Order: sequence, then structure tokens, then C-alpha cells
Amino acid sequence: PADLPAPVAVTEEMNGKTVSARIGQPIEVRLVSQKKLEGWEGGTVAADSPVSPVSRGPSFQPAAATTDESVGTYRFTYTATAAGSVDLEMTLMTPSGPTVEQRRKALPIRTFRVTVDVTK
Repeated sequence: PADLPAPVAVTEEMNGKTVSARIGQPIEVRLVSQKKLEGWEGGTVAADSPVSPVSRGPSFQPAAATTDESVGTYRFTYTATAAGSVDLEMTLMTPSGPTVEQRRKALPIRTFRVTVDVTK
């Protein structure tokens, strides 16, 4: 429908900044992994947060012409649900992977943080 607000698009260049959203507005954090076996994780929020995740964990769009399953764009999507402020934090990890053994060996590379201020 035409009356839905446009999403707030957040990219890595906005690290450390504050973005504004209105209640009901989607928020999409788009972070890119450019190296083999690196991936973005995190982005969890408390139950009483002014934003709610749309899904558990990020969605992932692989980069074109790559054979590595971790190179691409990670999208963490939320909906602004109440007035307030929240810090969203994600961490680029290596090695990243779907198995428990891979995840036990994971080490942080860098952290991304953005503050979302939600208003009515």
C-alpha cells in the first residue's frame, strides 16, 4: 500500500551515528562481508525494545560471481514499535559458518553500532 512509510536504510558508513524512525516504520541494517569465511552476527534486542526484529537473524544476499557462501550483504530488519531509543550492534566474525564447530572458533573482527531513535 502507498501509505506504508519508506524503510530507514542503514549502511556501514553510518557506524556510530543516530538514525530516526517513526512508529510503524521498517528499519533495515545492510552490512557487507567481502572476505571468505567472514559474516555479520548480532543485532538482538530486548523484548521491551522500541524496535522488533522482523526475523530471527539476518537475511543474506550472496555477492554475484562468488563461490563463498559468506561474501555478500547481511540484512538485519526491524520494525519501529514504540517511542524510545535503542542501540543496534552487529559484529563481523571470522571464521563464520553454519556448523557448531565453526562458530566455536569464531573471533570478532570489528563491531558496527547505530542508535535508533523512534518517535510517534
